[in-house]
Amino acid sequence: MLRGIFSFLLLIGLAGCSKAPGSATTPAAESRAAHDDKAASEDLAEKDKTAPALAWLADTRHALWKGDRVAIKLHFEDLQRAGLQEIYAVGISEAEGTQICASFVAVLPPAGDEKRKKAFAKHNEFWKKYLGPDASEEDLKDFLAQDEGQKYFLYNFDL
Repeated sequence: MLRGIFSFLLLIGLAGCSKAPGSATTPAAESRAAHDDKAASEDLAEKDKTAPALAWLADTRHALWKGDRVAIKLHFEDLQRAGLQEIYAVGISEAEGTQICASFVAVLPPAGDEKRKKAFAKHNEFWKKYLGPDASEEDLKDFLAQDEGQKYFLYNFDL
């Protein structure tokens, strides 16, 4: 979870730079997709802090750090119907006997797979709806994804 918070703070800090919003959201020459893939890989490697997302969300004893549980769960179910079968809650921590999570990782199908195109469409559709009609195009750039060959969607709901 700390990695997710750090990534979010890094994104906020970089957004305040003099460059156009969305033009440089990660360090040096690393693309956002490459940065997210690296973070997602690290999160998934922490097996003791990872759980299947839908089962984790279904357990009302678990708490989201921030975010709309129902909207997130519906989106992940939509991704599964589109063909993504591996979606995980990551960076799970515990406070006062309650599991808390703010980040999720969805494993994408390989390049060329029709399911991959559907996943990108569903992902971008979700963020447009989740952020609402008042979200500017500049704000959306930080959430919408293009296919750059990435392996994962990294969702951070510590907004």
